[in-house]
Amino acid sequence: MTRNRLRIVTWAAAIALVAGGVGYALRLDHQNRSILKYMEAGHMAEHCGDLRAAAADYARALSVNGTYLPARIALADVHLANDDDRGALEILRRGVAADPKNAEAYTALARALVECHRYPDAIRYLKRAVEIAPRDPYIRRLLSYCYRQHGKIAEANRRVAEIDRVAARAARRALRHHQRRDISS
Repeated sequence: MTRNRLRIVTWAAAIALVAGGVGYALRLDHQNRSILKYMEAGHMAEHCGDLRAAAADYARALSVNGTYLPARIALADVHLANDDDRGALEILRRGVAADPKNAEAYTALARALVECHRYPDAIRYLKRAVEIAPRDPYIRRLLSYCYRQHGKIAEANRRVAEIDRVAARAARRALRHHQRRDISS
């Protein structure tokens, strides 16, 4: 292959890569705009009291991106508002299955289980969320609440003590970080 041909092939390949990347970015941008459009419409419908339309809009947002957790949570909330606990829990379980490393997905499912007074199940999902996000005090507080509601007061108290220890460690880390920044300035 001659040098000119090699140059042409190299440029063609580079242009194809750039065009493919731009096309992919445009598709993602279109997806994001579609999701936001459906989410806004769902919020407006929910605000106006039209839960059926809100559920349809949130479902459309999920059809664009099945792992978009805010749409899944909003749709589950609409189901809970309609006293469809089973439907809400199924939607949130699918969210956990779609993104098993997302602590927020586990927490959302646990919150729905708390609303259904199913504390042992909520505890199981919250323990997994704590494994994924050990520094999140909200998850630990909710876990403590579930233990308390389930009648396990000693475990609830132990979890509250954990919250205090984690918060103290975080405060010490933040202080050290700021001290380092002050020294380097």
